[in-house]
Amino acid sequence: MKKKLVNKIVLFLILSLYAGVCFAAEELTLNLSIRDADIRDVLQGIAIQNGINIIPDTSVTGNVTINLQNAPFESGLKILLESNGFEYEKQGNVYLVKRKDNTAKSFDVTLQNNKLTVNADNADIKQLLREISKKTGLNIVADTGLTGNVTANVSDVPLDEAIYAIIEPLGFAIEENNGIYSIKMGRLQQQQRGQGSFSISYRKDKLFIDVKNAPAQDVLSEIASKCKINLAIVGDVKGNVTMRLDDVTLGQAMDIITDVTGNAYVVTDNIYMVGDPTVRPGQTNPILENKVIWLKHIEAQDIINALPTDIPRTSVTISQDRNALIVLGPKKAYWMR
Repeated sequence: MKKKLVNKIVLFLILSLYAGVCFAAEELTLNLSIRDADIRDVLQGIAIQNGINIIPDTSVTGNVTINLQNAPFESGLKILLESNGFEYEKQGNVYLVKRKDNTAKSFDVTLQNNKLTVNADNADIKQLLREISKKTGLNIVADTGLTGNVTANVSDVPLDEAIYAIIEPLGFAIEENNGIYSIKMGRLQQQQRGQGSFSISYRKDKLFIDVKNAPAQDVLSEIASKCKINLAIVGDVKGNVTMRLDDVTLGQAMDIITDVTGNAYVVTDNIYMVGDPTVRPGQTNPILENKVIWLKHIEAQDIINALPTDIPRTSVTISQDRNALIVLGPKKAYWMR
């Protein structure tokens, strides 16, 4: 019995609402005189009476009281909603209604001539990314574990550059694939957090590297992940890396990293093999190759006797019958530069 009474009251409120909404010949007006009525029922009545689509989300709850006489439709709807803590967004002929976010805004995002300006002061990273996505139309997907605040000032920067300029200094990883920007705290960023900088990005066929005291093997693994190359570690990759490289090719980065750490690399069948170039007796090393050096005016044995002590004798042998040296050492791979 009680349930039927509630339903009758709701029906009465909706019917009363219908009677208060009128359509003039030149414009739609809103005449409302309601007291303590369910907001969702009110919105449903307005939508049915006027043949429009109003969709409230789950945050739209509670009762409303309002008196409007001959108010222009959208102005009246705005007054109804805002006076009760709600707001709407019009998409085409659909009014999307939600509870108004009263959180203090700590950032400003504008887009002009395809250039982005962002002023953020300790802004929530996820809220900022949502606003950038909304203003620019970019598809930005933030990892569920992405948290933290950001302070950034970027002015009139091209879109793709602006995203990296805002996110990378925070140590987050960015991956762009088919126009979708995925942003997350990467494995290496997590490992290095609090131990210095670790940021590696790859865009427009160029690498941007900022690392401090990072294991060379970790740096190479992250480069392989960013550049989507096949990487094989041969033996031990030694050394730590501290460097900042901007706008370098993959080949340049590999040359520098292996040179400063005493490692070597080679490319075989699109697989990049990196490792220690040390020659160990009885073991094969795929990053090494034999090279024959023919001698004309000096005996091979004299060369062997004059070799510096830091060159392993196992890496140089003699071809006695042809007076040549056979040198076992790292191959050299070159990318287009």
